[in-house]
Amino acid sequence: MNKKSSKRILALILALILLAATASAKKTDPAHEYDYVVEHKFTGAEVTAVPDELKEPDSRGGVVMRFPNMDFSKPDIDVSYANPKGIATELIYDEKGFYRYWVINQVRGQGVYAATKEQWLKIKPNRKYIFSALLWIDHDRINKRNLVTETIMGCQLRNEYGDYTLSVRRGVPEYTDGWQRFEYEFSTGFNASAMYASFMWQVFNLSNGYGDGNLCIADVALIELPEEDLVPYKEGEGMVFRGGAGELDMRVESGEEKGDSIV
Repeated sequence: MNKKSSKRILALILALILLAATASAKKTDPAHEYDYVVEHKFTGAEVTAVPDELKEPDSRGGVVMRFPNMDFSKPDIDVSYANPKGIATELIYDEKGFYRYWVINQVRGQGVYAATKEQWLKIKPNRKYIFSALLWIDHDRINKRNLVTETIMGCQLRNEYGDYTLSVRRGVPEYTDGWQRFEYEFSTGFNASAMYASFMWQVFNLSNGYGDGNLCIADVALIELPEEDLVPYKEGEGMVFRGGAGELDMRVESGEEKGDSIV
């Protein structure tokens, strides 16, 4: 074996050793193994009073509807806490005009605030609504695999008997940089499955760690959007076929409109 061949073999061995070391580092390094990215850490900023310009949501030409007996700008609202041994202490009224959920001394689990039956809101089937909440959120949220705190807010839809039929909840951001309106649109069912809406707020701790944070709510409402004029399909329109024709003698052909029909 000549010197040139020896150098090539030595270089190959060194390259393999370096590759193995790199792979081992990636395997054991949590930054590689868990895609560790710090998303937000509790800032400790003081929660301010609610600005007047944010107290009323934009109606979008619809009707703003608030849940009865559930005014978060006043003390002593009756919101049941389903898990008193959950991840935090309790929902406490702040003298500045909102309710504060101070996350501290967390244990693994979840806390659920749910509206009582007297706070259900009458809604209409086959209608578009916007869920709107006025929030100040600032809490630890570390990464995809080790969430210190995760919050979900929205409402449950219920039928005429009060049975829970559908959940329309969304995850809220871990940081709002002050008071912000958290809103999303949803549609109710086309029948009596959606006659009432009830408010729900869930707070999860998905790790065994400890963290601090502020989760504040000052207002929650539903906005009933204006009814839309629907143009009915003509005969032959709006038909959808699943899959393909297979071996059947089926094909798509052009049609023409004749009166109220398409032929």
